[in-house]
Formats: sequence, C-alpha cells, structure tokens
Amino acid sequence: MKLKKKIQAQTLRRSGFSITEISNKLDVSKSSVSLWVRNVNLSKAAKSRIAGRALSGRAKAVETNKFKSQKIKEAIYNKVFDEFNNLHYSKTLEKIFCALLYWCEGEKSANSIRFANSDPKLVKIFLRLFRSAFDLDESKFRVCLHLHNYHNEKDLKFFWSNITTIPVSQFIKVYKKKNTGLTIKKDYPGCASIRYNDFMVAIEMEKVYSIFANKI
Repeated sequence: MKLKKKIQAQTLRRSGFSITEISNKLDVSKSSVSLWVRNVNLSKAAKSRIAGRALSGRAKAVETNKFKSQKIKEAIYNKVFDEFNNLHYSKTLEKIFCALLYWCEGEKSANSIRFANSDPKLVKIFLRLFRSAFDLDESKFRVCLHLHNYHNEKDLKFFWSNITTIPVSQFIKVYKKKNTGLTIKKDYPGCASIRYNDFMVAIEMEKVYSIFANKI
C-alpha cells in the first residue's frame, strides 16, 4: 500500500503537482511525500505548473489576508463609531479637547493663543472646538502664513481663509521660509499660524490642560 502511494506520488510530481496537492490527494503527510519525490526529475512543463500554483497560492493568501484585514478594520470602525455616538458632548469636554490639541501643537504664550499647522483638517478641527468652547471675539483673530518663494501668496490666503473662515483682511504679513528651490512640494499649502490675542483666554487654555494633566 505504501509502495503504491509512493509510485503515485512520483507520477503526480512528474505531472507538476505540488507537495501539498499530492499530500491532500493521497492522504499522506507532506514529509512522506517530500521524501518520496525528492529525486524526481521535473520537466519544464511540470516546473511551470508548480511555479504557477505557487504564485496562485500566494495571490490567494494575499487576497485572504486583505479580506481579513478589511473585516478587522470594519469591526474597529463600528466599535469606535458606536462609542462616539454614545458620547455626550458638552462645552467642558470640547474645551478639554481643544486644550489638548493646543498643548500638542500650540505655541505657549502668556498673552495670546497661537496654533500653527500645515494640515488644513487639523486647523479646522481646532478652530471649531476653540470657537465652540470659548467665548471669542472674531475680530481678534489674525493669521500669519508661513510660505516658500514658490507659493502663490494670493491663492493661499484665499485657501486658508476658506479653511479658517477668517477674512483675508485679518491676515498679517506672510513669513517667507527659506527654500533652495530644489525641492518643491506640489500639494503643500504652507503653514498657517492662527493667532488670537486675549490673555484671559490664553490663561484659561493653559489652566485647562494643566489641570487635566494633573487629574490623569
């Protein structure tokens, strides 16, 4: 019986069957198949079939892993989405979120708020929280753009005005950053420094993140 399977295994191998295929087909272990067929000479066609099966197997494995990864991502997204749906927002909570963002990205000053970033989405989120959590005077906002020589100043003032909803008339002189001209980032919109001059708001912001830090 064992000899018969060995001969069958060698015949299948010459036809271009993989070790796994032979093992499954004959219901024997891979180690036994590997031992039986190790001296079998393979034709070009057989080698081609084995190589093709290997590539196909890898492609299926990649697709399977991709599917599993997508399912995991969807499960995590749904979990986080549900958590946010059950979150009860308040002015205090928004103030904490705003202060934490400022703690990470803001320029600490005793007299004013200065938040600088090149990510339009992050700037927009900070301003939404800032405006919602604090009682502000919109006329106190100023924006200083940090741009390279290759940037179009007029276009970017208009761009950042739309992002921040702060009128261009409240933009101050642009700060020109040094650039050799050898590297140009096509999608880089420069950096926007949002400034709000009010020492009482600045003090409150500092107190929020310092007290929060001590509570954790």
